[in-house]
Formats: sequence, C-alpha cells, structure tokens
Amino acid sequence: MGKDKNFRRFQLLETRIVVPSLIALMLVGPLRDAVEKFPLIPFASTLFLFLAPGLLLSHWILDRRLSGAALVPMAFAISGGIFGLLAVPMLILHQDIEVYLELAGAVLAALLIAALVKVFLWRPSAEEAEPSNDNSSGWLLWGPFLSLSMALGLVSSVKVPDIYGDIWVYLAWVREFLDAKKLALHEPYFGHKIGALSRVKVDGWLLEQAALSKISGVDPVLMVLKYLAPVLVVVSLLAFYALARTLLKSEGAALFAGCLYALFFMANLDPSIFTFGGEFIGRIAEDKFVARFIFLPVALCAAVTYLESRKRRYLGLFVFFCWAIVTMHPIGLAILGLSMAGLCLIHLALNRRRKEAWTGMAGLGLAGISVIIIPTLYTLATGGSPSSALYSADINGSNPEVLANMVFVRQDWKHIYVLGDGMYMMHPSVILEPAILVSYLVGVPFLIWRVRRSLAAQLLLGMLLLTAFLIYVPPVATFLGNHVIVPGQLWRLSWPIPPAAILTLGWMVWELMGYARVGLEKSGLAPRTALVLPLVAVLALTAAVSPNFVSKTSEVYATNIAPQSKKSFPFDPIFMWMQHNLHRPGVVLAPDPENTAIPAYSSKLNVVSMRGKLLLNNLSSLEKHAGKKIPVPRGDLAVRKFFSGPSFKEAYRILRHYKVDYLMVYARSPMNKQLQHISAFSRLHTPSKRYELYKVDYRKLGQ
Repeated sequence: MGKDKNFRRFQLLETRIVVPSLIALMLVGPLRDAVEKFPLIPFASTLFLFLAPGLLLSHWILDRRLSGAALVPMAFAISGGIFGLLAVPMLILHQDIEVYLELAGAVLAALLIAALVKVFLWRPSAEEAEPSNDNSSGWLLWGPFLSLSMALGLVSSVKVPDIYGDIWVYLAWVREFLDAKKLALHEPYFGHKIGALSRVKVDGWLLEQAALSKISGVDPVLMVLKYLAPVLVVVSLLAFYALARTLLKSEGAALFAGCLYALFFMANLDPSIFTFGGEFIGRIAEDKFVARFIFLPVALCAAVTYLESRKRRYLGLFVFFCWAIVTMHPIGLAILGLSMAGLCLIHLALNRRRKEAWTGMAGLGLAGISVIIIPTLYTLATGGSPSSALYSADINGSNPEVLANMVFVRQDWKHIYVLGDGMYMMHPSVILEPAILVSYLVGVPFLIWRVRRSLAAQLLLGMLLLTAFLIYVPPVATFLGNHVIVPGQLWRLSWPIPPAAILTLGWMVWELMGYARVGLEKSGLAPRTALVLPLVAVLALTAAVSPNFVSKTSEVYATNIAPQSKKSFPFDPIFMWMQHNLHRPGVVLAPDPENTAIPAYSSKLNVVSMRGKLLLNNLSSLEKHAGKKIPVPRGDLAVRKFFSGPSFKEAYRILRHYKVDYLMVYARSPMNKQLQHISAFSRLHTPSKRYELYKVDYRKLGQ
C-alpha cells in the first residue's frame, strides 16, 4: 500500500513540474557549459522554468476545469502576467535586469517549495479522476491539430522579417534591457532619455524576453525569431482550443474548430504581413500579437468560467488577466473589453430581470475599469485626450502627425477605407474574407437560434456584431479613430472577429456532422465508422489547402535566401560581427534600412536615422492630408543626403555633426569605391560580402 501511495504521489502534476524544473535549473546553471553548443536545450529549459509557475497556479486555481494541453496556454498567460507585472516597477524605477531576475527567481522558488509541500502532504482521496469530456471522437483529431500547429510553427521559424519590420524595434529594446545598467532610461537608437509616458515602461513582455535570453544564454535575435516564435504559434493555437473547449464543452468540437483555425491561417499564408496567415507567423513574437492570440482567448476562458460557476477564484483570475494583458500591450485590454462588452449587452438583454446576471457582469466590468481608472484620471488631470496619450506612448517614437495620417497614405496596408467628407471605416477585406463572410451570413443566424440558452452563443454573437458595428459603421468608426484611438489603430479593433468567426463556423459544422452521424448510423453504418467523419472532413480540407500552403511556404522560405543582389538583409553576418567586435559605445552612419536592425544586435552602437525613408518617401502625401508641414528629424535628412552623393565638404560636416565612429556602406556602391582611396576611412575586415564597414579617423578627416 505504501509503495502504491508513493507511486501515485510521483504521478501528481506537482511532482511532474518540480522534478523537470530542478533538471532545467541544473541545465541553465551548473551544466550550462556542457550544453552551450546546443542552444535549443538551454532555451527549452528556460522556457519550462518560465511556464512552471503558471502550470502550478492554473492547476490549483482551475480545479481541473481545464486539463491536459489546455493548461499550456493558461500557464503561459499566468506566468507571462506574473513576470510582466513584476517587470513594470523594475522599468519605472530604472533597476537592472539582475534585480528583476532575483525577484522572478524568488517567485519561482516559492511556488516550487509550495508544490513540494503539497506533494508531501498529499493524501489519497476518493475523487481524483479528471472530469469526463466528450472524447468520443476527439482523440482522433489530436494528430491533425498538432500536425497543423507544428507546420505553422516551422514556417514561422524560417520567416525572415522585413528589415523595416516592427520586430527589429522590439529586439532593439530587448537588447537594451539585456545590457543596460538602468532599465528603460535610454532608448536604443539614439541614446536619448525616454519620456515619462513611454509605453516601454509598462511593456513587461520586452523585459521577459531579455530575461529568457539572459538565463538561456541564447542571443535574443536567434532566440526570438527561431525558437520563441514557433513556440508562440503553437501556444496561440492551443489558446484557441482552450477557448473552444470552454465554450463548446466538447474536446472533439474544440479540436475540430482548432483545425479550422490553423487551416484558416494556412489558406491565407503569404510572406507579406498584410494577410491573416502572414501576420500570424510573422508577427507572433510582438507584444500586441501575444496579447491578441494568447491573452485574449485565455482571459475569455476565465470570464466564461466565472459566469458559469460564480466562484470568486475565477473572477480573481479574470482581474489578473486584465492587469496582465496591459503589460503585454494596451490594445489587449481594448479588444478584451470589446469582446466582454458584446457579451454583456446580449447577456443582460436576455436576462435583464435576473439579479445574478447584473452582479456577474458588474464584477467583470469592474475588473476592466480597475485597470483604466489611473490613466483616465491622469489624462483628465492633464487636459489631454485618450488619443494624445496613445501618441505619446508610441514605442517607435513616431511623430504624432505621422501616426495619425500614414494609414490614409498607405492604402496597401488595407487598414482603413476612406469614404470622403472626412468619413472612413475599417477596410472591408476583413469581413469579405470567405470564411468570415460565411460565418456572418450563416453563423450569425445559427448563434441567434441558440443565444437564449447558450452563454457561448452570447459571447460569439456579441464579439461578431459589436465589433462590426464599431468598425464598419462610418460615423462610429470615424468618431473612434478621431477622438478615442488613432485612425491607424482602427484595424486592431477588428481582431476579435477572426477567432469568433472561425469558432462559430467550427461549432456549426460540428453540429451538422452530428446530425450526419446519426443519419449514417440509422442507415446501417457502424457507429465507429460514423465517428471518423470529423477526421475525414479535416483531412479533406487539409488536402484542399495544401497546394497553396506549400507554394506560399516556399515563398516564405525564400526570405531566408539572401542573394548578393539583395541590398538589405537583416541576417547578414556583419551585424553579428559588430556585436562581438565593436565593444565601445559609438555611432554608426549606415543606410536607413540597416539602421533599424543595428541596435537589435548591439546595445553599444547608436545610429543617425530610424525609418527615415518611410517618412521621406511619403512626406508630400502626408503633408497634403494633414494640411500642414510635418517636421522631419534632421538625422533622416542627413542620412538621405549622405548616401545620395554629397560634396566632400558636406559629407565631412555630417560625419562631424553626428560624431560618427563607423561608416557602413553597400559593398557594390560607388561610395565604397571612393572610400577605399581616402586615408581617413580605415576598412574593417568583416565576414560580409554585402556591406563594408569603415572606421572614421578624425585626425585625417578633411585633409
């Protein structure tokens, strides 16, 4: 009996978390040198340590309402929220990363000790079995679901972001946090002190990535783009599965909807970030997309579970997610609030005479209000507007006029649709996507039929209808863009639509297949044969999507190929060489595209311009739309002037004014041929064939 008890104690989830955690600590601690040549091992160990607090707390809080793979996204969100909230005071108080790691380590140690105590105090109970789920055919779909998830994750790992992509800005901040003695004091591009309202001071996700890099010893560029991004793709799909399982109460239905969600991204895959699939695999590591794809569905799970059970622990979990999602990105709270508002309106309309309906929604509403009350009071006290706060909090340091008007100039973004007379709305490309359009035309009536008796139908219907109302009714959309948010951020309010639409579509098809199974069984077909119908449907859809997916995957993989004819390439070996060989602080004068990537590789080097080409190429259109002159940073003008063939006198003036230490040019450019004959520029030997790097000698400059 004693041996059996010890064996069952070893099978406890706490034991299965504590033991691997201790092994992971050894691998990133005393055994680090032994696994240094295999970076995936220390990364996986660090990731498990990151997940351990969330796994333990989700197991204790959820009381087996979610189990198995559904615990993974819940654990990720809880751990990310804990470490994100810990990061905020570190950033505001300008501490260093070591202090943050000590606090994070203390949290991990405390929870592991609590888990050990729970293991040793454990006593067998009569009820230890997991609650039963509808697993009649669900297990058959695990193979396709995991295969599709891993396929998308693999494609994400081979995608090379555009050199002007936002991810390089975030990686520059991660690099800054990794090396800075004082966190969030200076920005990484020019070395300027950051403002009091900068969003970077509450962006815990950036510091979490720096901490993951510090503990694992893996360079942040490699870690985020090649290791972390594929993990986030899989966790995002598991988060959708967890939400579907919470709403539909069926593992089979949840897996079927999850397969449709993965196929939706595959069918819309492209190297461009302006497609659903391209955006998903290409931007998943960015803070706002972590909030969108992981925190939003997980927080909705907590809200629905609270409304069903009325247990305060789930309300507390939802409050936690409301605060935690802001440490990822403020837009997370907006799309979560929008989703909950849709549920609230429908739920109260159907249950307006039930007291518990009002109290339940009041609790969830107060959770969101608790987060926004402080910034709202600050905005009112300073006489500003919500949109002005968004402008000042931009992490890219963009000019407010550029933020407000670029979306009208860049119509290829498909973020906004201009109607004339100052009116605009969200671009119809979202709602006209075939799967989403079918969900509105057929799925909405399906949900209305079930809305009175189904909380799941109320949530999905509210997300679909309220979101569409806000972004597709021109007067409403224009008011939101002009007075509440920024016009360029209107497209972010559309983010609840795709998951709600695909989940509705999956639910509807699952119900139809249920009727089909009954009919097939009545016709004499064996029951087990009829149960294979969902699997057959998924395999048929996969076969239909595969040709496009394979073709587009080849195009995504081509972003890894860097022919010398391609001028700019952010994975060129010169960037890593600069990181390992230029140890003193300095300024690099480089072409504008390369300036975006350089600080992501080296915290020692500053640049002269940042995304100046994007502004200068659209300046006339921006000024025409704004109706006034838009100031251009002097560094942007200087870089364009320098690389467009200036006189020697003007070139020297630019170098001296910005105190340039290193000059980076394209190897095949005429300027490179000139520099080889000027003694003031000493060529440095780098492994690059695309770029040349020169050290500037001011003693000889101008002679």
